[in-house]
Amino acid sequence: MATERDESYLRGVLKLDPQFDARRIVALRAAHLDGSPPPPPDEDGNLAARRLEQIAALARIRNGFWSAEERQLAEELDAIDAQRFPELLPEVVRLRRAAAVRGELESLAGERGRAVHFVRLLRDVCTASPREAAAMREASISALRSAQTPEDRRLRRDCRRIARQVSLHCPILSAFEGAWLADVVAARTGWRTTWRRAAGPLAFACLLAILLVWLLEVAGLRLLRGMR
Repeated sequence: MATERDESYLRGVLKLDPQFDARRIVALRAAHLDGSPPPPPDEDGNLAARRLEQIAALARIRNGFWSAEERQLAEELDAIDAQRFPELLPEVVRLRRAAAVRGELESLAGERGRAVHFVRLLRDVCTASPREAAAMREASISALRSAQTPEDRRLRRDCRRIARQVSLHCPILSAFEGAWLADVVAARTGWRTTWRRAAGPLAFACLLAILLVWLLEVAGLRLLRGMR
């Protein structure tokens, strides 16, 4: 039968999130099994509140990423407690890498016309969270491959040009987003493949129609000869 101590332990554990409070849950369980007092709560208080503060700090860093000074940006990233909240580490790593390529990205700021859209997208992808960046990459490739109007095709051509330029002249950025840039450069391949696939059945249908007409003509000539 559960004791009051068991119930207290369960109430404490059920309030925690296994994804983020695994260490605290393990510590509470070990103390409960040993019969020792539960460990004191985290020195910073509520872990959930602290995590929200860290997430908000990351959002502020992203919003001011392009205007912040290099030293300020480094200090703000150092202040993120990725050791206590390891789930935030991938975002911190991405922002540090983006900080390393800020110069290369700023060198593209002089682009004009349709290319500006891709430059902005490139900057957003570099500073977005891993999940958001993956969604942006997928959406951009899908849009480029499905270009239909002349304006969309011109936009695709400009995007491919910028992606090729970045791959050749921005080594850090190319290493950072090389796979996506290669997909952008090759985006036209999907359109050509679609065209060829569509043209194959069409060509076969045309040949079949020509053959049918020829057979009808031959049959007609034979019929005329028989009537004579």
